[in-house]
Amino acid sequence: MDNVTIENSTSQNNNMSKGGAIYNYVDADLVVKNSRFLNNVASYYGGAIYNSQDSSVTIENSEFDNNHADSSFNIDYPYKSAGAVYNDVYGVLNIDNSVFTDNVAENGGAIVNRGTTDIGSSQFKANRAFKDSGSEYYDEGFGGAISNFADLTISKTNFTTNTAPTDGGISNTGPNSIIMVSDSIFIDNTAKGKTWASSGTIDNTGTATITNSVFSNNRAIADNGESDNGAICNNANMTITNSKFNVNTANKGGAIVNQNFGETISELNISQSTFNGNVADNDGGAIHSTASLNIDNSKFIANSANNGGGITVNDFGNVLDDLSLYNNNATVSGGGISLNNSSHTHIGHDIVKSNYAKYGGGISINGGSDNLINDGSIAYNEANYGSGLFISNANNVEFIREDIFDNIASVDGGGVYINNSDETNFIDSNINANKACSGDGGGIWTNSIFNNCDLATAIVENTPKDINDKSYMTPNKPKNPIYW
Repeated sequence: MDNVTIENSTSQNNNMSKGGAIYNYVDADLVVKNSRFLNNVASYYGGAIYNSQDSSVTIENSEFDNNHADSSFNIDYPYKSAGAVYNDVYGVLNIDNSVFTDNVAENGGAIVNRGTTDIGSSQFKANRAFKDSGSEYYDEGFGGAISNFADLTISKTNFTTNTAPTDGGISNTGPNSIIMVSDSIFIDNTAKGKTWASSGTIDNTGTATITNSVFSNNRAIADNGESDNGAICNNANMTITNSKFNVNTANKGGAIVNQNFGETISELNISQSTFNGNVADNDGGAIHSTASLNIDNSKFIANSANNGGGITVNDFGNVLDDLSLYNNNATVSGGGISLNNSSHTHIGHDIVKSNYAKYGGGISINGGSDNLINDGSIAYNEANYGSGLFISNANNVEFIREDIFDNIASVDGGGVYINNSDETNFIDSNINANKACSGDGGGIWTNSIFNNCDLATAIVENTPKDINDKSYMTPNKPKNPIYW
């Protein structure tokens, strides 16, 4: 039978090697409507349904509960894939208005896709991917809800309380894998392992596009080791538009980690998005990036970390434009943004306001060269040193039409603190009404040579002094402007 429709049925307690309940053979078309799959088991692939090559399965208004791809039935097979549905190479899988709950496998707790899959208006809840829980393999298993190796489209779908050591929600694996997510919600998903955990919701090593989606209260937790990215890890190419990231947590990159992967040069593009209340124990309360990062027209509010309360950037050639950073907090450096050994990074049209850190309440720049900040404002930030800006061991940092005002340092550098850095240039900027409470350099504190302010830059009404006594600042047009 090439075409089969199953409707208003229940399949339960079945056990096969592939497709615990249904094996859809080559060149066959299967339609499932208003049905339930419960407690089915496959020892290889697809606890409930296996869709083979060149076949199609359409699932509508159906439920998949507690199905397993279970290693106990074949301990020699390395990974048991797809607790509920496995879509093989060249297979087509369409899912609409369906629910996947408590399905379990070592790879893809609910679904594995190697063909083309389209999921709409569905729910994935409490699915799990893990290998031999409690044993030495506890850190293995990926894609708590879905593991994708080909083409996957998801819309208007909710992911809640799914779990895996890597990729608590979705794993998008391989250079040719493509995932498109829109109008979807990810809440309370977890990456959890003994020595390692990564990506509370999505891990990408292919191409990913995320639009109009929400990521809240996701987390990465390692019992005795490092955990990265509470929500997303990008290891290749990803674009995020008009999305929200709220209260995600991890050891590094509370919401997102962006990094190169092997020989892959990664790039993350973010626009029209909001990051609120995300937390990292170490770097990057909202975002930690060691690869190419481009952010446009986005807000970072009340995020916190040890370094880079809002964002940490450790790479070359980043563009951060039209950013608003409010009330972010860093225990050590960069309450709003921390640039660490970053070069040719451009921050433009920025509003950096009411952030806090020990060094650089607004922005800290540690190492690197040829960075440009222009046409923005850095105000009402607080720090011990350099409340607006803290610059250390960096070369050729240029500020053009930047307003730095009403920042307060408990020690030195109310507006700007420059340490062992050459060619810090201020052009047509304003540094005023900043305060160093118990130290020097209300406007600028510096111990560095070849730092310049052009004649159009105003440094006025700072307390106790506009520039500290040992300053090397010279009121001349910069000798070595940065060229972009």
